[in-house]
Amino acid sequence: MSRSKFILLLALLTLLAVPVAVEAQTPPQPALISAGSPAGTGTAVIWDDQSLSDSITTSMAGVTPPAEGTAYEGWLVSDDGEAEMSVGIMTVAIDGSISHTFGSASEGYTGENLIAGFNTFVITVESVPDDDPGSSSNVAFGYSVPLDGIAHIRHLLSDWPSGSGVGIITNLEAQLDIAIQHAELAAASDTIEDVRNHMHHVINVIEGAEGANYDASFSDPGDGNGVIVPAQDSKHGPFAATAVPDDTVIGKHALLVEA
Repeated sequence: MSRSKFILLLALLTLLAVPVAVEAQTPPQPALISAGSPAGTGTAVIWDDQSLSDSITTSMAGVTPPAEGTAYEGWLVSDDGEAEMSVGIMTVAIDGSISHTFGSASEGYTGENLIAGFNTFVITVESVPDDDPGSSSNVAFGYSVPLDGIAHIRHLLSDWPSGSGVGIITNLEAQLDIAIQHAELAAASDTIEDVRNHMHHVINVIEGAEGANYDASFSDPGDGNGVIVPAQDSKHGPFAATAVPDDTVIGKHALLVEA
């Protein structure tokens, strides 16, 4: 194998390894469910189903079953408390666990970005039957992401720059996917010219238009900002932790997205 081909292969292997680390650094955002009375603890995890952050899975253990004639129902609540979305009735298993997913197959699913629209998750006790479409005031479990923290979480996952509708991490993953695609095209090319073209595409996508090695003559299949800019902007994870230093949930997970 020639030295140039070995270097190219090494570069491709290095690039292909990047998404593994990025994926490991961007788990779904968890919200700690704290129990008052009745007992129980667990997490509510927002994740991507048909669109960005459009679904939520609740997992709990040690849950006290609701009293006869009542049921637990999950709700997402907006920052100002004015809007709420039911994520469905939750069944407590014999072992005291709850495993409930609200997603594209669920009644009431809208496809909206749940991180963008809500900062609070609660489980209320509702009457059965229940003719009231809204939540009761009897909250059994719940957690609110502090507003100063959710602002930076939204930058990472749903909106940065403001109004873009795309988060920093979301955009980073998209640009990495494009870079990998062109690295694979380079590896599969039959001519040096094609290899050269696709590798320049990889460079352009990684560095962005402001990069020292960016060459517009080879075109840019990415967004022009590249991989480096959103990778540097991942500092919004630590920003969230700094904004709410007493929130251990945010503090723990902010370390996973630190650049």
